Amino acid sequence: MVPTDSTLLMLRLLLRLEKNDISITPLSKEDPQIRTFNDLMSHTEDIKGDPKRTEQFVKMCVALQQFVGDQLKVPTTELLEIFGKMIINSFSICSGEMQPIGAGVYLSPSILDHSCCPNATTVFDGNKLYVRAVEDIGDISEVRVSYIDQLATTSERKQQLMEQYYFTCNCVMCRDKQRDQKLSSLRCPTTGCDGVVSQNHDGVQHTCLVCGKDTFSEEYLSKCSSSSADAEQILKKIAEAKKEKDFKMVLELSGHCLSEVSDHLHPMHILMIRLHDSAFDACIELQKWDLALVYASKTTEAYREFYAAYHPNLGIHLMKIGKMQQYLKQIEPALKNLQQAEDILHVSHGKSHSLCQDLKILLKQCEEELRIQQGRT
Repeated sequence: MVPTDSTLLMLRLLLRLEKNDISITPLSKEDPQIRTFNDLMSHTEDIKGDPKRTEQFVKMCVALQQFVGDQLKVPTTELLEIFGKMIINSFSICSGEMQPIGAGVYLSPSILDHSCCPNATTVFDGNKLYVRAVEDIGDISEVRVSYIDQLATTSERKQQLMEQYYFTCNCVMCRDKQRDQKLSSLRCPTTGCDGVVSQNHDGVQHTCLVCGKDTFSEEYLSKCSSSSADAEQILKKIAEAKKEKDFKMVLELSGHCLSEVSDHLHPMHILMIRLHDSAFDACIELQKWDLALVYASKTTEAYREFYAAYHPNLGIHLMKIGKMQQYLKQIEPALKNLQQAEDILHVSHGKSHSLCQDLKILLKQCEEELRIQQGRT
C-alpha cells in the first residue's frame, strides 16, 4: 500500500511534534511572538459534523496504523486535533508554473486571512513559500491571500471555502453580481452578432451588449440550458480521464463538447473556459503545439477579465503562449506575450525567482531570433 501525500504529511507532523520541533522564530525584533503548531485552528467540531472529513480521518488512522503499528501511541482525540490543523492550514506546494506537486504546513503564512480578491499572492520556489504583495498594502494586518482559485462563480467559491475551511466569504468579488453574470454568459442568437448575453444565477437573461436584443425564444433558452448541462457532465468525465492520465481521451472529450456547445455558450462562460483549458493541457501532454496554441488563445481574454492584473496564472498563461509561439517561429507575437508575462511575473514571483530566470532566457532567445529575422529582410 502506497501512502498518500496527506498520510506522509501527517507522519512528518507526528514525528516533529514528538520532538517538540514545530515552531518558528520571531519574524523581527518588533514582533517577538513565536508561532507554534498549537496556535493553529483545528475545527475539530466542524470535522466531527462533516461525514466526508470524518471518513477521511478514519482512513488516515487505519493507514497510519498499518505503517507504524504499535509505535503510534497518540490518542484519537489528539490525532483528530493534529489532522484538523493539518487540513485547515496546509498549503499546496506548487511548481513555478503553479502546478501542485505536494503539500506542507507553513506556520507563519497560516495566519493570513482569505479574500477572493487578494492583495498578495503565495508562490513557491522549491519548498520555500513566498508571500508577495501585488498592490500597495498599508499594514501587514491588511494582507489577504486567496485560499482557492478565483476563476469560479461565487456559489462555487463559497461552497469550496465552506467544505474545505468551514467559513463563508463576503468580499468585494463575492458581492460582484456582474462578474457572475459574465461567467454564465451566452452567445447572442442574432445572426451575425458575436455579442454577449449575460444571465443571473436564476437564469434571467439580459440585453445583448452588441445588438440590443432583449427577447429570446424558448427554443434558444432550452438549447442553452442543455448545453450547460452537457458541458458539466463532460467535465466530470474529463476529470476521470485526467486521473487515469488518458490525455487522448481528455482532448477528444473536450474538443467534441466544445463543438457541440459553442453555438450557445459564450467563450466567457466558466464551462467554456474549463473545456478550453482541459483541451489545452491535453495538447501540451500530447505535444500538439499548434492545436495547444489555438486552445490557449481562446481563454486569454477570459483570463484578463477574471484574474487580477498581476495574478500569477495570467502571467504563466502568457508565458506558455509565448513559449509555444517561439517554438513555432511566430517570433513577433511570442516576444510580445513573453514581455507581458515578464511584467506580471516580476510582481507575482519576483525577478530572482527561478521561473523569471527561465523567462529571461526565453526573452533573450526571442530577441536574438527576431534580430536575425529582421536582418534577412
